[in-house]
Amino acid sequence: MLSTTGKTFRPRRQRTLLFVALLAILCLSASLPAKAATRVLVWSDEFNAPDFSPANGSKWRVTDRASTVNNELQYYTPSDVFHWGGNLVLKSERRSLGGRSYTSGRVDTKDRFTFTYGEVEIRAWVINASNTPGTATGLWPALWLLNAPCEAAVPCSAGNWPPEIDIGEWKGEVPNRVYMTHHYGVYPNNAYAGTSFTGPSFNTGFHDFKLVWDPNQIVWYVDGVQRYRRTSDIPHVPMQLIMNVAVGGNFEGLASPANTTFPRETKIDYVRIYRWQ
Repeated sequence: MLSTTGKTFRPRRQRTLLFVALLAILCLSASLPAKAATRVLVWSDEFNAPDFSPANGSKWRVTDRASTVNNELQYYTPSDVFHWGGNLVLKSERRSLGGRSYTSGRVDTKDRFTFTYGEVEIRAWVINASNTPGTATGLWPALWLLNAPCEAAVPCSAGNWPPEIDIGEWKGEVPNRVYMTHHYGVYPNNAYAGTSFTGPSFNTGFHDFKLVWDPNQIVWYVDGVQRYRRTSDIPHVPMQLIMNVAVGGNFEGLASPANTTFPRETKIDYVRIYRWQ
């Protein structure tokens, strides 16, 4: 029928049926599952290459300097970073170099690969006890993420620290406890939150460490089990990956390495970083 304005009006029943049909379509659309995100490997190192010299370090930078952070005692030298048996080895020794009484190994991905959000999986054997028996007192292995602009083994420049996410840190004298920490806030109001997990002796074999980092949370896993989760103060900037073993330093009462038997080795079987697309 035509109105006096020239517009067409549908009968009430027809309009009702049309509304019901549209509502049904909307409900069906809402019930359909969203397209599943795909977990994509974006960067990895299986450490199967025969050489880890700086000349072949396309994925990693190898640190060559004395550490000037945290009152640490070591000189990081490329000679303490090498491949062996399909693993990356970070070696710690008692020897004099560059005015320090200890040497150790450190690698990072600065200027090689940085990322914002993702999943990091690392399989590591921390302070291999079968290599040198006894307690590795005073050693401080760490697997961690740091704001991308920060340089190696020196204090970050103003405004660049934090953020920092410690996937795992250990005290050599407590080999069965891993520390998981999130550093946040703008200096000088920086703060941290974290936890520790006491489990198996991480120095007697390989274990799996995983970090999930997205815009809403940071989640830590040890051997496939969730151990800690943060949902506030999440960083949203590119980060670099660092793996190192410090000797001595300001880490919650870390003991002196004076009576530790050296050398010591920390082994990394692989590192894999994924993104969801």
